[in-house]
Parts: sequence; C-alpha cells; structure tokens
Amino acid sequence: MKIKKSFLRSFQFLACLLFLVQVHAAYAAEGDVFPVGSQIAPFTVGVPDSPEVQKYLGLKSSDPFKLTDIGAKIVVIEFMNAL
Repeated sequence: MKIKKSFLRSFQFLACLLFLVQVHAAYAAEGDVFPVGSQIAPFTVGVPDSPEVQKYLGLKSSDPFKLTDIGAKIVVIEFMNAL
C-alpha cells in the first residue's frame, strides 16, 4: 500500500510539473515578438569550415558574409538562448 501511495504522489507531481512547463511555454510565446515583415539589423556571419556548406550557401570567398550574400528567396534564422 505504501508503494502504491508513493507512486501516485510521484505521478501527481510529474503531471503538475508537465502542466506548468506547457503553461510557461504558452505565456512565454506571448512576449515581444518580431512583427510579420520586420527586418533585423545587418550583421556578418563567420564562414563555415566545411567546403560543402560554403558551396550550399553559395559563398564565393572565405570572408565573413552577410545574410544578403546568400542567394535564396528565404533565409530562416534560429535564435537560441543559452544562459
């Protein structure tokens, strides 16, 4: 009986924790976001080490490049927060 009770308590704790994580993600998504069609300030990016990746991006030199140097209609940028 004691094992069953501790298992149930652990399960309840885990369920509450998962619920709170989902709620936090939903409220965090409502923060200041980029409006549709907005543009970020220009910046340069270091050249990848791999020649295949350089060719894939269409880079002709090994100098740092701007996002506008990539010959694509759309460039997707993923921002990661590492504290």
